[in-house]
Amino acid sequence: STPLYSSAASDVYKRQLLDSSFTQFTDVFLILIFGIIGIYIFRGLYGNLLSSIGKAHINYYIASFSLIVNIVSNYYLIPKYGIKGAAITSSILMWLTGIASWVCFNYLYKKKLLKRLSNVKI
Repeated sequence: STPLYSSAASDVYKRQLLDSSFTQFTDVFLILIFGIIGIYIFRGLYGNLLSSIGKAHINYYIASFSLIVNIVSNYYLIPKYGIKGAAITSSILMWLTGIASWVCFNYLYKKKLLKRLSNVKI
């Protein structure tokens, strides 16, 4: 009984997920996938590395700045482009916050490393 029920439920979900009304959002989905790649490459890694060197507050500043830019951009882009405008804004900000995390980490880590090396006595 259970395999039959799960198979029937699976068919219902497939029909709902693969409904033609969802295909109109394919381009939005692809735009967001492009942004998520930026998070995987930069933001996830360097955001965590910033926290590991004691600079978690930098993540807060980057996220806060991103939130403000997101609100302002969406205010202008959503009325003009609809959901694509929101996806474009989000995707660009995913990349920019990731790159900002990378730049901040490289700068702060080198600064911390140089400070540590200057304290080493030979």
